[in-house]
Amino acid sequence: EFSYEPVTKEKTAFGATDIPIGDNWATRFALRYRKSEGYITNTTTGRKEPEIEDLLGRVVVTGDLSDQLKLTAIGYFGNNNDHGRNNQPIICLPNFRRDLSDAVGEPCTFDRIKSSRGVIPAAAETARPDLYSDDDGGPFYNRLRSTGGTLLLDYEFGNGITLSSVSGFYKYKNYQFIDTDQAIANYSTATFTEQYDQFSQEIRLISSKDSAFTWFLGAYVDKNNNDVVSTT
Repeated sequence: EFSYEPVTKEKTAFGATDIPIGDNWATRFALRYRKSEGYITNTTTGRKEPEIEDLLGRVVVTGDLSDQLKLTAIGYFGNNNDHGRNNQPIICLPNFRRDLSDAVGEPCTFDRIKSSRGVIPAAAETARPDLYSDDDGGPFYNRLRSTGGTLLLDYEFGNGITLSSVSGFYKYKNYQFIDTDQAIANYSTATFTEQYDQFSQEIRLISSKDSAFTWFLGAYVDKNNNDVVSTT
């Protein structure tokens, strides 16, 4: 599948395929990509915002390890990048931040296609790139990387009772660069870094579907860790 949106020049592509492996095994691969220039014009830098680029992938493997034991394995990843804000302030004169009023142009008005929030002059970016720019040289940047997977094992006993094991793993890392004064004035910036990981395990014992009285017994445990560092 492919789509195109002309205003933001957003391009989206999605593809998936099933690949059988013998009589009892199969795989499925899926991939999705999206890129957009943004729908607001930053009046200071001239850039379109928010610029978005995403890449997502997923793979599934299913099969029979034996006549009684079935396996389903799922793995996935996501790469998400956002560059630039999608909002603007409304300023009325007189006010103490005349730099913002000059950027907006017409005080007390809202322009649906222009933004002056979270912008940094090119001169400031050049003079202090360590403070006023990010990986792509812009005023705001958000990067998210994530991976995960699930392993499901189903064992069916002769009497129809099924024992299932579900193991899961997920992790992500998120980084943001923010122009915290939200104006052209060069007051402050901030960074935000978050790292998260989680492991989970579930066991289920389920009665036969054909029995007059149905029941299930289960247990679940997970462990997660979240590290956050924020600087201003």
